[in-house]
Amino acid sequence: MKKIRIGKMLIAMVLMLAMVWMVPMGAEASTELPIQPRYTNTRIATVGLSNENGTAVCIGDVTGYDGTTIYLVEMVLEQLSSAGMTTMRIPWTGMSSTTNSFCVVKRVGVPTGFNYRLTLTAVVRSSTLDETVSVSTEKQF
Repeated sequence: MKKIRIGKMLIAMVLMLAMVWMVPMGAEASTELPIQPRYTNTRIATVGLSNENGTAVCIGDVTGYDGTTIYLVEMVLEQLSSAGMTTMRIPWTGMSSTTNSFCVVKRVGVPTGFNYRLTLTAVVRSSTLDETVSVSTEKQF
């Protein structure tokens, strides 16, 4: 009889502790902020990297909202070592657009058997804000 009573008390205590632990978790979830857009001026910024028979095809695309312009665009292709360090860096700089859209395709011969990272950085300008965007992708050739 005593064993059953002690067992019931232990189960009740475990349930109470579990309930106390779960209440703050529910409160935290209700205080989350709504999802906000990542950028103010930029509608989309993407990069693409593919291998065409030992040629790296590097594509960068930035589109801003109406009334913006794209300038100070830099696209960089990096060859990465097994430790993740850059062993080769090919930059394309000084690109810009007089409109709210910019797309560039660059091709360069590269050795296979390595990981490559393509990064695009651009400034999307409006009358009130200069916004820097940066996107990248990695691929093994």
